[in-house]
Amino acid sequence: MMKRVLSLLLVFVTVIGFSACGKEKLLNHSFKYQSKSYDYTSDMYYDDSIFPASACDYDASLATASLSFAMASFASMTEKRYEYKSTNAKELLTAFGYGDIRTNAYYQEKPSSDSLGCIFGHKEISGRQMIACGVRGANYGSEWASNITVGTDRTYHQGFFEGSQILLNSLKEYLSEVGVKGKISLWIVGYSRAGAVCNLAAGQLDEAIQERQSILGEGISLSKDNMYAYCFEPPQGVCYDDQLYPKSDIFSNIFCIVNHNDIVTKTAMKEFGFTRYGVDKVLFSPLNDIHYNDDIEAVKDIFQSYENSGILGDYAVDDFEMKGFADNILLNKNNYCHWTQGIYLDDFLSRITLYGLESREYYAETIQPGLREIMSYLFSQDNVNASLLDLGMSAVKNIIITNSGDLLIDDLLHNPRKLNTDLKIVINKALSFLEVDLSADDVEQAIEKLLGAIMKATLFKGETSLIVPFLSKANIMGIGQAHQPELTLAFLRALDPVYSDDPVDYSLDGKYYYIEVDDDDADVSVICEDEEIVRFEKGSPIDVGSAVPYAKQQTLRIYLPYHCAYTVACSTDQVSVKVYDPACVDYRDVSVNAQASADGYQLVIPAAD
Repeated sequence: MMKRVLSLLLVFVTVIGFSACGKEKLLNHSFKYQSKSYDYTSDMYYDDSIFPASACDYDASLATASLSFAMASFASMTEKRYEYKSTNAKELLTAFGYGDIRTNAYYQEKPSSDSLGCIFGHKEISGRQMIACGVRGANYGSEWASNITVGTDRTYHQGFFEGSQILLNSLKEYLSEVGVKGKISLWIVGYSRAGAVCNLAAGQLDEAIQERQSILGEGISLSKDNMYAYCFEPPQGVCYDDQLYPKSDIFSNIFCIVNHNDIVTKTAMKEFGFTRYGVDKVLFSPLNDIHYNDDIEAVKDIFQSYENSGILGDYAVDDFEMKGFADNILLNKNNYCHWTQGIYLDDFLSRITLYGLESREYYAETIQPGLREIMSYLFSQDNVNASLLDLGMSAVKNIIITNSGDLLIDDLLHNPRKLNTDLKIVINKALSFLEVDLSADDVEQAIEKLLGAIMKATLFKGETSLIVPFLSKANIMGIGQAHQPELTLAFLRALDPVYSDDPVDYSLDGKYYYIEVDDDDADVSVICEDEEIVRFEKGSPIDVGSAVPYAKQQTLRIYLPYHCAYTVACSTDQVSVKVYDPACVDYRDVSVNAQASADGYQLVIPAAD
């Protein structure tokens, strides 16, 4: 009786302690991760109970823990010897109670152009052996060349597919070496390139499960409900397939956490037929969150709370500005309201793909070899400046501190076809600063052909403004920041009730309306929740203080979050409404009729389910 009383008292004290101390009590583990030239520490929550009964059920706390694991799987900066570069992930798995923690051979040696480092551990959870698999997604040196190795295969991105084969073979070898048999569960995570590799590996495992095949060895049984695949900011690596659609229910246990503003997640381009396996969980942005102005504040607070916040800088992604020229001066374009860098990058990459590169074969044969050489060299250096962002910043810095900017502006305004030659000089100076050998034939051809593709796209229909936003140092900073793992983690923590007493309420389905008005001089007003959020007067966008992106381009374009009701008043009936749904890969038409009204026409868009 006394023991029972003491036990109840202990429970009572524990509950009171949790209530008094708040969520800090729940952050029961610390983890280290590489960022720039150091390893930093952050706190996190992990418990075996975060794994839902079915892996097809997305779990916010599992997503946050999975990203923490993926970040711990980055190669350490503290450890100089390659055989110890996985120390952060080993410490994390040990703290979680996993045993037999081992890496594959590639994680114990200096990375090469197409290698892949991964780490494994296992423990029993709910009667099964849970296999934890983290893939090295940063500080991986020359492996960066794999990212731009698209190849010509019509099923997969060559570089990511080759990485997935290394991952699956390493997993199979691990299971055999440690003697795991029978029914297993699999927790597989990765960030960026590692996320793309995990995505393809998980997709192939789901296909094998569907076909009742075993690709992990005899005696190993893995079901779809027990494979937890979380891929963070992953590029696109699988192609559309009429027989086995990558977005079908077969792959509903694979979750891809995507930032709309992250350029990495938009490559390889959908115009070449690329997508991702499974379900895209899209972080909130002005496109899909009507309460974005309020919700992003929670993300900013978390982003500034990290140990390395001074290096990360202030949140800059929303500072993106479309640029144009007036009297030879670079200015903000006044026909855009709250335009996001994600929308700009969608337009930029689409135009480059369709009108510049034209085909995967052209890219693979004429540009890919030289780009591989550039990236392999850049990222093989033990140098914190060896990054793609630093290459971009080096080019922008060269433009700003020399007369290159005036020269490029003059080219854009008066002689666009000369821009190719002058821009090549700027790129070559940036590469020289980073000590890349410019004498190699492949490098010379890659620069020449890539700039040629950019110029073909830039000059298409005379729209030279396509490249102008890249001349802004601030825009380059925001584009780079959108791919920082700390930012993704801040979003996930803002959505996770473990980390917030008032988590952001957002579905992550990523849907939004795309409205196009085919009249340059139209008057348009959009009302939501009794508030005007969009206004055009005679075709000119008027800022009404909302976060909603809208602009005058060839037509009037408006982007609206999906889960709201809208009333659109317009002076013309030339209005089309589409929905973007990541589950469908692209836009689909919505049947909404424009009804005549006293002042023109009115469209009522009901609240979506």
